[in-house]
Amino acid sequence: MAAANAAVVNYHHRLPLTSVFGGGTLSSSDGQRFPVKGKSTTARAMKKYFAGQGLSTYTHVSDQHTTFGTKVIIVTRREAHYMLD
Repeated sequence: MAAANAAVVNYHHRLPLTSVFGGGTLSSSDGQRFPVKGKSTTARAMKKYFAGQGLSTYTHVSDQHTTFGTKVIIVTRREAHYMLD
């Protein structure tokens, strides 16, 4: 899956239109929280956001609008710890 994603990102980087958005050297990272039904090893209760349990996805997007990385993390952990991972 990682090799397939890298191939798509590299192909997208070579397209002429993508250089209009940026050089592909900058990125943005952000976490999103999602509720989870059923049992999960990464889901945790967090009453501020969920009635039950949830998890976070930490996504990395280049300045060319290509998603080059996503990681599922435990919702109660700080996202900053995963920035350099």
